[in-house]
Order: sequence, then C-alpha cells, then structure tokens
Amino acid sequence: LKNYIKNPSYETNLTSWGQAGAGTTTRTRDSTQALFGSCCQKCVTDGTFSGQGAIYNDGTAGVVASVGQVWTGSGYFYQAAGGATVRVTLEYLDAGGGSLGITNGASVVLPAGAWPRASVTATAPATTAKAFLRYTNVNATAITFFLDGAQMELAAAPTAYIDGDQTDGRWSG
Repeated sequence: LKNYIKNPSYETNLTSWGQAGAGTTTRTRDSTQALFGSCCQKCVTDGTFSGQGAIYNDGTAGVVASVGQVWTGSGYFYQAAGGATVRVTLEYLDAGGGSLGITNGASVVLPAGAWPRASVTATAPATTAKAFLRYTNVNATAITFFLDGAQMELAAAPTAYIDGDQTDGRWSG
C-alpha cells in the first residue's frame, strides 16, 4: 500500500496543499482536533461558492497518473457541531494542465464531533498525465471543517489509512 500524498496528516506544515475553489478559504495547521498524529488541516470557508476547501496538488505538479489506472482518494472530515455537507473530488489533467474531467465522491453530512471518511474512485481517461484531489464543501455555505488522514492510492476502493507514522508505514516523499 502506498499513500501518494506526501503530507497527509499535516504534522509540520501545509506543504503541497492549496485552496480549492473560488471565494476565500482560510486554511491553517491545527492541533486541537487531530485524528492521526498531533495536527490536522483546518478549513474555514466564506460560503460564497460550493467546492471551497483544500486541494492536494503537490505544489501544482499533481500526482503522476497514467491512462487506465484506478485511483481512490479519501480523507477524514470533522466538524464539532456537525451538519455540513462535504466530499472528495478527483480531477485528471493532461500534460498541458487541461482538465479531463472531475469525479465527485458521495456527499457526506458530517455528524457532530465524529471523523467520518469520505472517498472517491475513478479510472484515469485517455491522455491523463496527473491527478489532483479536493476536499470541499458541497453547498455554498460558510463552514469550518477539519481534515486529517488524506490518502491517494492506486486502488479500486479506500484501504486502511497509512502514513510514515503508522504501523508498517514509512515516509518517502
């Protein structure tokens, strides 16, 4: 098992992550709600658009992907009060950076004080060169959510979360 996200639990910074969507999302490293390790990513959206949150783009390079590969992206979301609707999306791009389409994972209504896992799975289409994952709100509503245990893997469904701090895990990127 390999997690292609280099910074999945935000233990030292938010490197390789950016803002997803239009409007404003304030993203910070947070140590009050972590599920794995001691930190997570906190996203505060202004609610002007749906699709606001965080994108894993490895500094705009994306994760190298090839035609026909089946990728799954997942992550754990938290909201103290609950009620927000979130999802994970997967976008494939060609070598020039053009979008080949976005696949939305199932919408997840966050329960109060719990860490449900959301995921998305899609097969890379013709001319795929790279992939991005987004962790976002579904509705144009101002919300605060926390993200931890982000994972991107070559698999047809989410497998157990892994990073370099987990049993049998190692850091390589």
